Amino acid sequence: MSPLDFCLGLHRAGAALRLKLDEELGFLHGLGWDEFVLLSSLDGHPGGLPLRDLGRLLGLQASALLRRLPPLEKTGWLARERGAGGMRVVLRPGGRRLAREARETAAHLCDVALGSDPALPTAAEVLARMSSSPALRTP
Repeated sequence: MSPLDFCLGLHRAGAALRLKLDEELGFLHGLGWDEFVLLSSLDGHPGGLPLRDLGRLLGLQASALLRRLPPLEKTGWLARERGAGGMRVVLRPGGRRLAREARETAAHLCDVALGSDPALPTAAEVLARMSSSPALRTP
């Protein structure tokens, strides 16, 4: 398998998983996969994250991230706060609760999709190396 074939397969698998997660998370929790990933990322940072750091963590440019925030602010799930270091995005209590409830749904679906595949640790190592590859860094 070539690296390109691997990347294409990774995309197809991610697309299938995203569709199912969007469906289940939407039905049970009223949010999509992208919103869940954003809320879940903030759940790991009690003091919030600078806008730039959150964008990097999510793989989004600032403009794309800024378009995603207003609907989540209107629902009361997160807030933007201006501080000495610039703009931070902070998870509000309702967003933290939702992220943790939705995590159970997402974890169950991922468990069903992957099961106890013995190749999972190796795949995780490949993905970690890929994520940290200097070739994929942006300024």
